[in-house]
This record gives sequence, structure tokens and C-alpha cells, in this order.
Amino acid sequence: MKRPLKAVLLSLFVLPGAGHYFLNHKKIASALMVISLGLLFSIFMKCVSIINDLVVDISTGKIAFDIVVINEAVHHKLGQSMGDIITVFLILWGLSAVDSYRRGILIEAAEKV
Repeated sequence: MKRPLKAVLLSLFVLPGAGHYFLNHKKIASALMVISLGLLFSIFMKCVSIINDLVVDISTGKIAFDIVVINEAVHHKLGQSMGDIITVFLILWGLSAVDSYRRGILIEAAEKV
């Protein structure tokens, strides 16, 4: 398998920045990984907070134990901030994959010369 393809697959299926790490672009890889893990941590903590709030609301009787009501409560609690975090993460992931492919092509072209 060629270097650019490996880099893209690593970036897509492991973590943004993994392809850069494979290509020995360690500084960019580290930055992408730290930002990605920070965003994933934010998403995880927001989900935990929402789940805790829902458990408290259900156990105190503020909301009914009904899937439709719970679904509405989840969507209400998610708000736009969670969508923004996920959007930034997905954009970062896509840009990381494209850039690792681009850098892999450049490395292969330099090795042929």
C-alpha cells in the first residue's frame, strides 16, 4: 500500500493526525491529536452532563419516563453548542485526512526526484 493511502486511512480510521505521524510530521500530528482529543473530551463530557440531568429529571418526576418525552428533552438540552463542537471535529477530521494525503503525495514525489 502506498504511503499517501496509508496516511489517509490512519487519519480517517484512527485519529486525526495519525496519518501525519506516519509521515513523520510530528508537530502537526501532535497538534491535530491534541485538538481532536480535546474536542472528543468536550463531546463526551457534554453527553455525560446531559445524561446526568436526564436521570435526575426522570427520577424526580420532572419529565415522564416516555421515549418521546426523553427524546425531546435530549434535543432541547443538546442545543447548538454540541452541534458546533461536532461540526468542528468533523471538519478537522476531513482536513486532516486531505492534508495527510497531500503531504504523502509530496513526499513520494520528492523521493522520485
